[in-house]
Amino acid sequence: MVKLENYTGLTKKQEDLLKKGYCHGSLALLNFNLAQTDFTWHTRASYSKNGTKEPIISSWIQFKQGLASWKAKKRTDGLSHFVFDWTPKDYVANLKLKTECKTQKVGSTPQTEPSFAVEYTHPKAIGKLVFLGAPLVVKGSLTLGTPAYGLGLDGKFSTQSQKLTAYNLAAWWFRKHSRLVVKHVGTNTEEIALGNLELSYYHKLSPKVHVATKVTNELKGKATNFEIGGDYKLDDKTLVKAKAGTCGSFALGLARQLSDNLKLTLSTGLDSKAITACDLHDFKFGFRFDYSQ
Repeated sequence: MVKLENYTGLTKKQEDLLKKGYCHGSLALLNFNLAQTDFTWHTRASYSKNGTKEPIISSWIQFKQGLASWKAKKRTDGLSHFVFDWTPKDYVANLKLKTECKTQKVGSTPQTEPSFAVEYTHPKAIGKLVFLGAPLVVKGSLTLGTPAYGLGLDGKFSTQSQKLTAYNLAAWWFRKHSRLVVKHVGTNTEEIALGNLELSYYHKLSPKVHVATKVTNELKGKATNFEIGGDYKLDDKTLVKAKAGTCGSFALGLARQLSDNLKLTLSTGLDSKAITACDLHDFKFGFRFDYSQ
């Protein structure tokens, strides 16, 4: 049964198709995942020639017990992240609670950001409130309608400035194999004003082919950016991806399941302007291994 989605999930399929599966942001990336019924351990190592001189290594563990889960993550660049999720359906149906705390070193000073989130789901509405940071910032989102069409609101309020620092609107129209979402994304954090108009579209052409597009128009500056991407399943073990944008950049990705436990992903990105100028110093390439047990 198709269900109503929260505000973040409205454009998830489009964003996944345009962003996921491209690993050329890092020169090399290794993932190792061990999953059992109530326990998951994941470790990751990445290296970028344009980033830090040392590889960044992260690891997280997750325990599940009934309707609750605990997750802890640590990264070599100083990030620590702890999450607790609870779905108390025995007490309040359709309610989700989540608390988390992030600690990140900025220079030699650690900065901590705690947060608490509440989400309630109704067949025709989903509401979410998030309280985070100190000074307190309140984020809220609401989707109203049916799985096929509806309206969404998303905003953020700063108690320090006493201002609405984010104000976003959305409307969607979903069918069996297609998803169309129109959004207004506020860009002025000082006052309510016209921001960007975003139009995103996802379509499943066949079981093997999916495409997505995203058009962003600056309502004040009148600049327009366009991005299109898609994937093609060559066979049960091979997936090819490609995307291009109006800025002249394009990327290619190839994912191959080498065995039941091991997957290899290759991707490359290049600016077409660099090709015409015979300047390929911005050429990017990356590979990724994912091992799951």
